Amino acid sequence: ITDLCMPSLDGIRFAKRIRKLDTKIKILLSTAFYFNDMMDTEEYREAKLSGLIQKPTKLSELKQRIVELLSK
Repeated sequence: ITDLCMPSLDGIRFAKRIRKLDTKIKILLSTAFYFNDMMDTEEYREAKLSGLIQKPTKLSELKQRIVELLSK
């Protein structure tokens, strides 16, 4: 789980770096931004994120998303 906005490296660039090391790891991006627009960008597709979650996030929703990702 990573955030889109971080001090020295945004979540998309972070995900791309992880993908170079491990193509099977699940990466869930958390953001307060409206992410429907993000999903259609080339940068998002290149990062090969496993999913997005909107903030603020309820703990139950976060748990559900984690379970879903781990069961794939």
